[in-house]
Amino acid sequence: MNLRQSFTFGVFLLLACTIAFTKASRIELESKAKTSTEYTKLERAPATAPLELSFAFTMPEKAIKALQRTLLEVSDPLSKQYGQYLTVDQVTKLLSASSSKVEQLSNYLTNQGVKGPFELGLHGMVMNVAMSVEQAETILGTQFYEYCHSSYDRYCLYRAERYSVETSLANTIDFIGGVVHFPSLEYARAKKTSEPQSVDGNWQIGWTPRALRDLFNMSNASPKKGSGNRQGVASFLGQYYDEPDLQEFFTLFYQGGIGHSPSKVIGDQGILPGVEANLDVQYIMGTSDLVDTWVYSNAGLHEGQEPFLKWLDLLSKTSDTDIPKTISVSYGDDETSIDNKYMMLCNAQFMALGSRGVSVMFASGDSGASCTQSGDRFLPGWPATSQWVTAVGGTVGEAGSLEGDYISGGGFSEVFPREKYQEEAVAEYLKVAKAAGALPSASLFNASNRAFPDVGSPSEDFWVVSYLLPSPVAGTSAACPSFTSVISLLNEVQMSKGKPSLGFLNPWLYKNAHNFMQPVNEGCNAGCGQKGFCALKGQGTWSPVSGLGVPDFGKMVNYLP
Repeated sequence: MNLRQSFTFGVFLLLACTIAFTKASRIELESKAKTSTEYTKLERAPATAPLELSFAFTMPEKAIKALQRTLLEVSDPLSKQYGQYLTVDQVTKLLSASSSKVEQLSNYLTNQGVKGPFELGLHGMVMNVAMSVEQAETILGTQFYEYCHSSYDRYCLYRAERYSVETSLANTIDFIGGVVHFPSLEYARAKKTSEPQSVDGNWQIGWTPRALRDLFNMSNASPKKGSGNRQGVASFLGQYYDEPDLQEFFTLFYQGGIGHSPSKVIGDQGILPGVEANLDVQYIMGTSDLVDTWVYSNAGLHEGQEPFLKWLDLLSKTSDTDIPKTISVSYGDDETSIDNKYMMLCNAQFMALGSRGVSVMFASGDSGASCTQSGDRFLPGWPATSQWVTAVGGTVGEAGSLEGDYISGGGFSEVFPREKYQEEAVAEYLKVAKAAGALPSASLFNASNRAFPDVGSPSEDFWVVSYLLPSPVAGTSAACPSFTSVISLLNEVQMSKGKPSLGFLNPWLYKNAHNFMQPVNEGCNAGCGQKGFCALKGQGTWSPVSGLGVPDFGKMVNYLP
């Protein structure tokens, strides 16, 4: 080998080593084998387009375990610590990333040309960073494209299919929100239905706030002035409630609400009024007889950061005095479509809310037990499968003849373990259902994991006003705000006596359901081409269709902790 050949070979070897080192110096954090079928991929995102990304610090495992212990203690009516909730500052001190991790990430982003200041969010568990698409593509080693929803073309966002970071950050961050996650617009979305039969044009046929108050045995319950109680609803994905629609709804269905509105709207409004957002506000206000209401509006369009994280961030920065004590959310996605680290971060925020005395309710979804594309496994929906929220399923029928709704999301998580508070009730159901030959094939679900929903509420034939016209809708997105209104009024009773709000409900509900929940012992939800789970006579207090049943406010008052 001559000198020139040696030199050429040496250069080639150095270049190869450099390339290998460069590749080895990065680590992939997330990827999507295929993007959501709800979205259509369009062109490359403009280089100068703004993004808001959430850099999630590695999970503080010891702090999470400490928070979980505290949550269970302050939520168990038999505990001496019951109701001794944490303050927002105490939660932040417990969960916040170390100063060294914050400094490392800040310095790295600054060196990459990203301008600060960088804002910490979610009790210090993430750093929210604004940057351009060009900067994000360089830092994350990826390409962003514009995706628009196949059914709602006004809802578009910038996303990538995978991304990586330098290995120096591998022990600092778990994932980055707003890069690969595609929010579902279909889960628990209110569906318009055929019009319920009316009599002489009587709009009161079907569920209205007054009819629900009768069902829940709380016709005479009303909020107390000066109690400090407040409830909240969250709207996502370009939807927002419309004030003229709310007033028309009150005129038609709850005249006592005329002239009343949510006391505050927090966040960015969407593009157009939505049936979903209107439903939430109209029913949580009407059924609670006008408990003070805040609306968290999260448009989630283009440059908006991951809308669900943005909402949780708003709550984490709301003071203990102002934060709503009950929150209703009709939002979710298939568990299998979401990265585990993303769900774990949100789970920590649900625990944080419960430890602050906030009750969080999620609609359980509208696809029954649902089914994977391969048809060989049920497909549970999250966040309803989180152990630290109260999942609300659906029912049909009237008082005394309630049945589980076939659309009611319910079953068993594929990710989250079952907590002790529901072990006895779920074990009893499984025993009875197995003996009756009513359990689906064991290959379809994990019977040892978190079971959902926790409770039920009517989910069909709801009147909603949108664009000033009344129309009937259905879905657990109708059940959730209705059930939440019951808890809001129970908080009124508690707080007017100087007692703490109910906070995380599940330990109290499962201990006392036989005393105050209206049983639902019939009806099956949908499964994989056949029935999913069924409510059964003799099942005990719980089923995977409608949970512990429908609330009876008049009885619940007698068992308040």
